[in-house]
Amino acid sequence: MNEKILYVYGYGSNPNKSFTMKELKKVTDELGYDLVSIEYDQNNPDEGLNTLEKYIKDNKIKYVIGHSLGGFIALCINEDVKKLVINPCMKPHFELPKIGNISTKTLYDYEYLENWLNSGIGQIEEVIGLFGDHDELIDYYESFKNQYASAYRINAGHRPEANAYTNDIKKKIKEFFS
Repeated sequence: MNEKILYVYGYGSNPNKSFTMKELKKVTDELGYDLVSIEYDQNNPDEGLNTLEKYIKDNKIKYVIGHSLGGFIALCINEDVKKLVINPCMKPHFELPKIGNISTKTLYDYEYLENWLNSGIGQIEEVIGLFGDHDELIDYYESFKNQYASAYRINAGHRPEANAYTNDIKKKIKEFFS
């Protein structure tokens, strides 16, 4: 059986309709991994994290890939897993109001997680960040590389084009997860 990678999708998406998941699946299948994803509560980040962490434990997951808001959530997962994040939204409490009607409690919960993440608590696992060089929505490359050693630019927008998956992202998955 192939090693599983958990994919944590971005805001408003789900495992069944995520373009990023579909493109990543092609790459991970080719590399011999089984990319899986589960639904999690994006409006209650603590509950969403609990769901993901339980899945990781129950399924002995060693690798996580997150995109956008899913990248931020992946970084907050408090499990010993390797994490590859693509265009992570490092400040959801600031960005989410731009795209939807988000409750004050949800924004507060995300801001709390941002402060926790930036404190460095629980950050002993290996992390790599990939950032589109022409991301039209967000760009947290500079702040990410100030906190994590492995930050790379890729030839992509916020939702990487298919060639970015087959070139840049595939190369980093192969290097990082082997």
